[in-house]
Amino acid sequence: MEQRAAALDDSLAFPHSVIGLIYTLNGRYDQAVAEAQRGIALDPNSALGYFWLAEVLNNRVRPAEALAAVKKAMRLDPRNPDSYLWQQGRAYALLGRWKESILPLKRQIDRQPGHLWAHAFLAFDYSFLGDGDGARAETAEIERAVAARGSSVGYQALAAGLVSQGKSAEALAALDKAARLDSRHNYVWAQGWAYSQQGRFTEAISSFKRYLAAYPNDFWVHALLAGDYIELGQDDAARAEAAEALRLNQRLTVAMIAPMGSLNDKLHPVESERFRADLHNAGLN
Repeated sequence: MEQRAAALDDSLAFPHSVIGLIYTLNGRYDQAVAEAQRGIALDPNSALGYFWLAEVLNNRVRPAEALAAVKKAMRLDPRNPDSYLWQQGRAYALLGRWKESILPLKRQIDRQPGHLWAHAFLAFDYSFLGDGDGARAETAEIERAVAARGSSVGYQALAAGLVSQGKSAEALAALDKAARLDSRHNYVWAQGWAYSQQGRFTEAISSFKRYLAAYPNDFWVHALLAGDYIELGQDDAARAEAAEALRLNQRLTVAMIAPMGSLNDKLHPVESERFRADLHNAGLN
């Protein structure tokens, strides 16, 4: 329908922006970005257009650009700043700016208590900041939701919250339930991370590579993959992945990926220190 609208009048911004969102949902990410950017080009004063562009960019794991788009949307629509909280909080989390991510995500949940991914990203934030109580509370909210009404998306969000706390077995169990409900789910990054935590590095690499085939811009996963390659003695492959992670995010550091004082660091200090050493050996600072 939107393509028909664009065909009738290609100067309309709205259809192109919506087509970008639909392409994102269908996994056609390069086309999604092009359409969302086309919408902005046609109407550079559309706050909604910039918000949709932010969603497309966050889904493409381009959080710095997504955050810039959110800020532009807020400037264009200063009376409704809360309309853009989810994409703002998500972008901050993907950039490793955990403290800045918390407030917009909490405000998003105040507006929409059933937003499971906002709870999952908050669990990430709290885990990386070493706040076990906060991480467990957010994960518990997701658990209550999936207990009341299980869904593939709910179990994927639960797995994300669990793996950030180092609960790899529970995360894999949640992903198994997600897959049984919908085999098309693509959160194999959480599966790869869980396998890495369990020392199942070959399986982790397989999961990460499948994920990167669809999301090649995810610098987090490139960095995690580098650590796995080091563990298997494949140093050249590790350095290549670390270099790609840095190409995608020049500000990426070991302290950002595996911060000292994180919840996982507190619970598994030996494994965490080894992971940091692997990342350094791969070429990250």
